[in-house]
Amino acid sequence: MEGQAELVGYIGSERELNLPESIDYLGKTIQSYAICENRNENFTSLIYDELAITSIFIPDAVTKIGGGAFVEMEDLQTVTLGKNVTELGVGAFGACSAIKNITCYAVAPPAAGEMAFYEIPTDILVYVPIQSIEAYQAAPEWSGFSNFIGIGPFNIVTTVNDEQMGNIMLIASHDPDENGRYFYGTTLTLEAQANEGYHFVRWNDNQTNPSRIISVLTDLTLQAIFEKDAEPEPIPPVYYTVSLPTVEGATTDPASGSYQVESWDNFRFYLTLDKEYDLSTPVVTTNRGETIQPRISDGAYIIRYVRQPIDIYINGIVKNPNPVDNKTIETPQSKVWTNEGNLHIETTVTGVISIYTFEGKLLIHRQALAGEELTIGIPSGAYIVLIGQERFKVRI
Repeated sequence: MEGQAELVGYIGSERELNLPESIDYLGKTIQSYAICENRNENFTSLIYDELAITSIFIPDAVTKIGGGAFVEMEDLQTVTLGKNVTELGVGAFGACSAIKNITCYAVAPPAAGEMAFYEIPTDILVYVPIQSIEAYQAAPEWSGFSNFIGIGPFNIVTTVNDEQMGNIMLIASHDPDENGRYFYGTTLTLEAQANEGYHFVRWNDNQTNPSRIISVLTDLTLQAIFEKDAEPEPIPPVYYTVSLPTVEGATTDPASGSYQVESWDNFRFYLTLDKEYDLSTPVVTTNRGETIQPRISDGAYIIRYVRQPIDIYINGIVKNPNPVDNKTIETPQSKVWTNEGNLHIETTVTGVISIYTFEGKLLIHRQALAGEELTIGIPSGAYIVLIGQERFKVRI
């Protein structure tokens, strides 16, 4: 008996067998059993006390099934033999007439003793490695069965159309063989997982659920197809109309007309007085109720943050009076004169003093008190001086 490999290596007479380590009874609890040994035939059998076992799984650690080991198990329906089983003893599964299918993972048909499958229907399904079907059909005892089905191993290939877009997670109910192939009936759980910025579209067999469960029946190639997420639609810009009027006595840049300005942008224009109107002081306003002052740096008028249709109004442009050097234009209350290249101003009212070039460019804009005398150095040229409501023309 030394070195004998029965259900779990060496088994002696009437010794307990640790069944959970050797045979999986699919959830059924073995509470009462005994082991007997037929010394003449050199096999081991199990005698069960009132057990209704329907399924037996012999693990890969087992190499030999003793004679009569499972004889007359009337409730047994499914038998699975591991890949290392090499021998079935005489009558090992004799009189197990309820068996519906046998699965054997051994590539070489295990040697079967006489009546190993006695009274088992010959038309049951027998699952064996696909490359070994002919060998099983020709082997003694096995040849009595008529329905052999290849159990693989099968190549299951999973790919993605672009590895940057996603991957496939695979969980198998049974480990693959040393070449990464799976046997018949193995359950595979697949999950197509898209990377950020991409989404799963479908499998190459047009299944659209990223999660799927398949049973291995043959070679299979599955590809998960991903696509890039659609770019969000850009928000179209909003434009508003800015209307620049035609003004007698002045030219605008750009020319008068209607212009489309994107929301919250600015609109800029320049105003140049004609020669016969160059003493005028333009007053620029909008329908938003604002008065626009020319920018000191370059005289540009800036309509800021356009967020509605805007009409621009330009007033205060009148034809020049007959030219008189250093003569007041309107009232003589305040005094404006030049001396030694300087401009002198004596005010009779409290108010704002503004000095413009004849082209409409603002040079000075400041507060003055009644009776205050100011001396201002400015370049030679002709200027318009506004003191409150008084207007003067001077030349330096």
